Amino acid sequence: MKLKTGLLASAVFLLFGAGVAPATAQVSDSNHKCILTGSYGYSFTGTSFTPLGAAPFTETGFLVADENGGISGKGSLTFFFADFAGNGPLWLLVDETQSGGEVLVNEDAPCTGEVAFLSTAVVVKTSNPLLMPVGSIFYQDSPRSVAFTISGLKDEVVDFISTSPLTIAVGNGRKQGN
Repeated sequence: MKLKTGLLASAVFLLFGAGVAPATAQVSDSNHKCILTGSYGYSFTGTSFTPLGAAPFTETGFLVADENGGISGKGSLTFFFADFAGNGPLWLLVDETQSGGEVLVNEDAPCTGEVAFLSTAVVVKTSNPLLMPVGSIFYQDSPRSVAFTISGLKDEVVDFISTSPLTIAVGNGRKQGN
């Protein structure tokens, strides 16, 4: 129920344009102080709608949020294209690097906000090297964003919902070293 509530809250803020302003990765209210800093392991699942076709994907990785609102990370993603640009099925395993990230805290709702970053992914395994060879850049400096909700007694749980164009995805992360 916590996951649904957190995702619902994030979706409502996205749909109605709640004020998200650049700030440090820290928000507080009179009862609780949420801090998005440190290292988080995460998983994400969804579908990306690309010019080459819809591609369900899963992702696991880690991200590091610093005390100044910066964020970076690495992930491994699997994509499956039922018909890759009219050439039949294709699955890919890519390594993604997230960089240049910024945490934007929602001033109107403690413990929520958005993370914006750039992603670059390189193919490490493929079902058809003729269509997408190993070592190919799958995407480079692609703008990405996710809304987040922090929860847990020690702010150790982060729920995500993608706000990137043409992507429907949800996930969650856990703070490492609690």
